[in-house]
Amino acid sequence: MAKTPDRAEQQRRFMALDQTDRRAVMRAVNRGKVVENRKHASLAVMVARRQQRFWKWSWLLGPVLGAVQLLLVPVEVAVFNAGLATLGLAAFSVFWYRRAARAEQLNLDLAEGRRASGSAGGPASRGHLPGERRAARKAARSEAAAADPAPEPSATADPDQPLPGQRPYRPRGQKRRGKR
Repeated sequence: MAKTPDRAEQQRRFMALDQTDRRAVMRAVNRGKVVENRKHASLAVMVARRQQRFWKWSWLLGPVLGAVQLLLVPVEVAVFNAGLATLGLAAFSVFWYRRAARAEQLNLDLAEGRRASGSAGGPASRGHLPGERRAARKAARSEAAAADPAPEPSATADPDQPLPGQRPYRPRGQKRRGKR
């Protein structure tokens, strides 16, 4: 089981990251995905839990907005605005809370060493047995070839130019040999 440091230690470690790593962690949590770097998984769990705490109570801002408006506008308008704001914030809250919960679970699995599932390009998509990566690449190439057939090379094409999707020809360097 992964050791979960206290909140202050987690916050200190998160702030010690450079800005690009912090943004990568926040982006993964906001998208409900697993982080790319396994070392950042426990930080992503902390961020996801913090977001869940916020979104659990954020819908209450709608009624607060209505109560403040009671002082400024007629009662009917304030009640309508409060209801509309509450519904809107409740929808946002449910959406972002679910994403944060999904990110928490995926990153918790990654931090504990279990395979994360459901994230394209993440650690679960890489095979750990010989040949799995090659088989996955071959399957992806065959799907891409079936979806987008390559055009036939024309007779007027320059033979020195590579076909689309091919690497350009680069001759090997000369072997180093002593001067004779």
